[in-house]
Amino acid sequence: MSFRFRFYRWFRDSPGAGYRWTAANLAVILGLGALVGVLDAALGNLDVRWGLAVWSAFVLALSGMLVFNTVLNMMGIGYNEWKAQD
Repeated sequence: MSFRFRFYRWFRDSPGAGYRWTAANLAVILGLGALVGVLDAALGNLDVRWGLAVWSAFVLALSGMLVFNTVLNMMGIGYNEWKAQD
């Protein structure tokens, strides 16, 4: 079995996969949101702190989650056909 099918199966087609998928999405959202928050706190201008950083954190986190899910689903292309062969 290739790595991509093992990774896809672990996230989408095994017991507890829903919890792992949800936890991974939350980790991506919180991680990217925290990244923008930390960068704004460290490098941002004091006069406009937390202004657009909240919106940019939301957009970056949502985009990161969408990219993660797209890549995960692309890794599973052909998985059902491979599974039907065995």
